[in-house]
Amino acid sequence: MPSPMSPSFASTRREAGAELALMLALFFLSGAAGLIYQVVWARMLTLVIGVSIFAISAVVCSFMAGLGLGSYLIGRWTQRWRDPLLAYGVIEALIGLYAAMTPWLFEATQPAYVWAFSHLGPSGLNVFRIALSMLLLLVPTFLMGGTLPLLARVIERARMHAATGTGILYAVNTAGAVSGCFLAGFVLLAAVGVRNSLYVAAALNLAIAAAVIAWRRRRHAVEYPAAPVAASGTWHPDQRFILGVFFLAGLTALGYEVLWTRALLVHLKSSTYAFSLMLSVYLLGVALGSAAASRLAGTLAEPMRGIVVCQVGVAATTVVGLLAFPHLRMIGLATVGGEAIGGFPSAVAAMLVEASVVLLPPTFFMGAMFPFGVAAYHQRHRSIGDSVGSLYASNTAGNIAGAILIGFAAIPLLGVRHSLVALAALNLLIAARVWARIGLHPLRAAAIPVALVAAVAIHVGISHRLFLDSINPFPAKNKVLSYREGASDTVAVVERTDTGSRGLIYSDGRGAAGTNTLPVNLYFGHLPMLLHPAPRQVLHICYGSGNSVLALARHAPERIDVVELSPHVREASSYFWTNEGVLDNPNVHLIIEDGRNYLLGTDRTYDVISLEPPNIFTAGVVNLYTREFYDLARQRLNSDGIVVQWIPTIQVTRDDRAHLMRAFTDAFPVVSVWQQLSTTSILLVGSTRRLTVDVAHVQARLSPPMIQKDLAAMGLENAYGVLSFLLLDDDDVRSMVADHAPVTDDRTIVDFSIPKFSGSGFGFSIFTYPIGGPNKSPAEIRVERNAEYRSWRGSAASFVSDPCEAKRVDRAIALRQRQRPGDAAAAEQIASCPAPLR
Repeated sequence: MPSPMSPSFASTRREAGAELALMLALFFLSGAAGLIYQVVWARMLTLVIGVSIFAISAVVCSFMAGLGLGSYLIGRWTQRWRDPLLAYGVIEALIGLYAAMTPWLFEATQPAYVWAFSHLGPSGLNVFRIALSMLLLLVPTFLMGGTLPLLARVIERARMHAATGTGILYAVNTAGAVSGCFLAGFVLLAAVGVRNSLYVAAALNLAIAAAVIAWRRRRHAVEYPAAPVAASGTWHPDQRFILGVFFLAGLTALGYEVLWTRALLVHLKSSTYAFSLMLSVYLLGVALGSAAASRLAGTLAEPMRGIVVCQVGVAATTVVGLLAFPHLRMIGLATVGGEAIGGFPSAVAAMLVEASVVLLPPTFFMGAMFPFGVAAYHQRHRSIGDSVGSLYASNTAGNIAGAILIGFAAIPLLGVRHSLVALAALNLLIAARVWARIGLHPLRAAAIPVALVAAVAIHVGISHRLFLDSINPFPAKNKVLSYREGASDTVAVVERTDTGSRGLIYSDGRGAAGTNTLPVNLYFGHLPMLLHPAPRQVLHICYGSGNSVLALARHAPERIDVVELSPHVREASSYFWTNEGVLDNPNVHLIIEDGRNYLLGTDRTYDVISLEPPNIFTAGVVNLYTREFYDLARQRLNSDGIVVQWIPTIQVTRDDRAHLMRAFTDAFPVVSVWQQLSTTSILLVGSTRRLTVDVAHVQARLSPPMIQKDLAAMGLENAYGVLSFLLLDDDDVRSMVADHAPVTDDRTIVDFSIPKFSGSGFGFSIFTYPIGGPNKSPAEIRVERNAEYRSWRGSAASFVSDPCEAKRVDRAIALRQRQRPGDAAAAEQIASCPAPLR
């Protein structure tokens, strides 16, 4: 072996330190790129395989499986490579090159997925989703997983303690991941779009590779010390034990992420910003914990004592988070002055503090586990690359198990509250089992019983109604009739005690339709059925409370397919008398699936497609408002078919409304815009042919008694009343949006801008938080918008087939704008008008 002074070996420890400093900087950038990839690939893949809980789980588990496998195998190989730093540079280059190709790879798999959707049953399709995700993500994630074991070899050359060095590496890489997550969620996706965000991350990987190669070219050939490796097939008695502990710790860590993300939505609401903040805080805690424990882990004679402290710490801080959870709203308001949310920055500040109170303490102890585990395992297994790789792989395998077990079994069977308590109990049992292995004899026997007693105390001490009460912040005004926590979401039915009206509430506190929204839901359902001459095949996306589907069913089409993401709507539907049990109609078929994914995979075509998604900024919902989605909808239309889309314009700025309309007008040759009764929402109606309305035909189709009943509920009298809500015809709307870019899959635009608008509640979805500042009221916004529509509107002449009837509709519109919809005097004046009106 060469002398330490020979040119073939590292010349000085100072040079090794400089090399380590460079690698830490590059590893920070590598972590940032990795999280950008995770965010971007998840977005891109969900456009192919959907946003159902099974699809999202397939993406997450595939990503982690690649990381774990790469960490384990590359960790085993590192000791054989003479220059692991150069190997690291090559791996970073390969990651960047593969990532740059993924947009085309993902698109190329779409035909195979469409075939699977048509030919495989639900179980087979879920297996295919996992297989497809693995196929696409295994190569880059395998390579990513190997970077930490490779750089751990640099620690040996720098003569740092294994636990200290790898703990610092892990902390720095995770800190980079925090920056990447925040950058992707708050800057890149909004500013440059999905593909360009991907290319930014790929450029980071390639820049890292170039820096490594440049560093190597400036230095002499480097040799790394060869660490003794345990004989093949032999294990220290503690090795399997430590790997088992790390597996269970990984299971609880991902379980907590799943559970707290679900629970925090009721305060933070569901938006890209909220998910980015929660993940950033989670990763920040891990980074801080790993950094703090790095030096200490290298000084302990028995590092497994640190593991005991970490597991007890995770359990204890989880309990603190549960106790603090009911008070998060007040904590968030106190952050911004204690009175109101005054703007988007203050909303983000409140969200950040609320997430930190719950997530930061336990994730600190989760991060501290890693250096203690490396110290304990490396004492018993001398190859640092293999040690790091094995521990990371075991922890990642636990992550996968936790995501599956908690998401698909624990939440449906136990609920969020009991699942969190169960994980805290498991942390205590892990700590007890480790202590029993290393502790003094008098305490060893008592460790597990003490842990069990503590777990029971936690279970008794945490309110059983914790999350049930959180979804109903005003218990004096409302009572919860139904509450169901499932794998995909939490759904509740809430009744107002004063009026008896009922509404549907989801896990993010987002309210959907209910008994008090019946008039607008009926109008939404009746309008497209009246505009189409003879609708027989109908598709409705997003069921809600079922009111709109009832209106569709009134016209007795041959088939109505209702696509809904939440599997709990059938149970909740029975609480709404307004839908008249429409799901029991033999012509109505409920399909639990992502609406966009259904349109991608089905070969059915329809006469009417009605789209009634949740609030636009809700995470993932924007996929139902893009030009590409509307192209899919147009392809599923029959020759005379129409599509109607709901747009809650009070939640959007004028520019965002134009972006949304432009996406719709780009996809459909003929478009009209309708007001949804007297609300601030509008309905976009698109078709492949020019629509011509026969007023007499519409009036005849309003004659059945049940439809007359619905007209009365809407406050309308006749066909003129229905048609009087026409705002803009095709020429009007295209003139209005000509200067605006469309919402696309690559540049979604509005899901990042809408939460910044006062009308949206600053991303909080509903006004459970007071809104302060010089913001216009919803009524003021409505008046302004209606005046703007009137200024753009031309005439109904191009829309209504008979010139005289067109003038009657124009007159009805003018009268409605001055009087209440359905006013008897207005109806009489319209009916008695001579034809043609001038």
